[in-house]
Amino acid sequence: MTRMMGKIAAMPLKVLWLIMAVVPGLHVPEWLMAWIWRLDRSEEDTLRYLTLMSQKYDHDQVEQLAESIFESQPLGSVAAYAGLMAMTQGYMEQAALWLDKAKACDQGSPELVLQLELALSGQPGQDSDVDIASRIIERKDVSMPLTRSALTVLATSALHQRRWQEAEGILDRVFHIEDPIHLRWMRWVAAAGQGHIQQAQQFFDRAWKDSPKKDALFFQAYGWFLLNEIDQGKTALTEALSAGASPHRVQALGQSLGIQVGPLVADFEETR
Repeated sequence: MTRMMGKIAAMPLKVLWLIMAVVPGLHVPEWLMAWIWRLDRSEEDTLRYLTLMSQKYDHDQVEQLAESIFESQPLGSVAAYAGLMAMTQGYMEQAALWLDKAKACDQGSPELVLQLELALSGQPGQDSDVDIASRIIERKDVSMPLTRSALTVLATSALHQRRWQEAEGILDRVFHIEDPIHLRWMRWVAAAGQGHIQQAQQFFDRAWKDSPKKDALFFQAYGWFLLNEIDQGKTALTEALSAGASPHRVQALGQSLGIQVGPLVADFEETR
């Protein structure tokens, strides 16, 4: 009964919030979201309140608020959202602690919990991204974007292990959700790895046409490396650096694939 009365009392405040959110020049005040949360305490309003606070205050203050909210409203989604906010600001240990709290909850939507778990995959004490992605695609209660992310993880893993046909099958599933540019590059690699030259060229042309030059050259290099065409990959990577690709991104790619690109980056930085 009390919960229902709170929802009814929050209705006019929600109407005011909606007006302020859509009218240009108006900003939703902190007190309004705080009262909506106190009266309604819905999962959606709680996350909206935390979002607003994160835009106004520093990490420590938002962390304290999240702790206070979670004590009175122990939802897995609240803990996971706090963890995602911590992670985006580089507080990985705090994010991992929030994930532990989120996984211990049996209430709230699982979407954000799985999203945080996937984002933290590979960190000390966490499962691999492939294990998490495999669990996500078996579920029926998650969004298409999260399913797409999980399928992309599995396709990437298959490409890295040169399981071209498996990767192609996974990528076909992602294609039914959407057709992002990076997916076209991955489909190029899967087709080329199987010797499907004409199909590979079609994927390559579509990806190249819609990619900024620095990204096109970077993904091309990535693909050549996966296809074990190391020299072609390094040539494309050099051109990607000249086109504006980040040296840090190039170094990270080399490290992820076990390919020495340090001298290539050093030469570029000396000559620019």
